[in-house]
Amino acid sequence: MSGFEPDSVVPSFSLLDQEGETFSLWDYRHRQPVVLFLVGSQSQQIISSVQASLSRYQQVGALPVVVSFEREPDADVSFPVLHDATREVTARYVQHTPTVLVLDRYGAFRGEYTGPWDPEPDHSEIISLVLFTESDCPECGVPEWH
Repeated sequence: MSGFEPDSVVPSFSLLDQEGETFSLWDYRHRQPVVLFLVGSQSQQIISSVQASLSRYQQVGALPVVVSFEREPDADVSFPVLHDATREVTARYVQHTPTVLVLDRYGAFRGEYTGPWDPEPDHSEIISLVLFTESDCPECGVPEWH
C-alpha cells in the first residue's frame, strides 16, 4: 500500500534513467498522467510487459515509468526505466513491491495496484483507471479510445 490519500499530490523525485539522464516527476506535472511501476528487483519481466502494452498507454496519453532497484542500462524501451539504488524513492512511495501507482496530470494519486502478479499486471485495468481519471477532469479532455 502507498499510504497516499486519493487526490493528494504525491511528492516529486529525481532519479537517473537507463540513458543516464535525470528524470524528474515534477517535469510531467500538468502535462500527462504518469503510471509508476515500482518493481523493486523484478524489473525485467515488468519492463517487457510494459513495452508490450506501450502503445495502449500512449493512446490514452499516459507515461509509464518503471522504478527498479536494479540498473537496466540495456533496456531498449521507449519509456523511462529509473534506477533507485538506495531504495529511498520506492520506500517513500510504497510499503512493498511490486506496486503500480496511477497519477493524474496534476500529480495527484488516483489509484494503485499491488502485486505479485501472475505473470504481469493487468494493463487493461490500469489503462481504464487512466481513462476514468482523465474523464474526471473536464479541462483535460479525454483521449480518444482506439
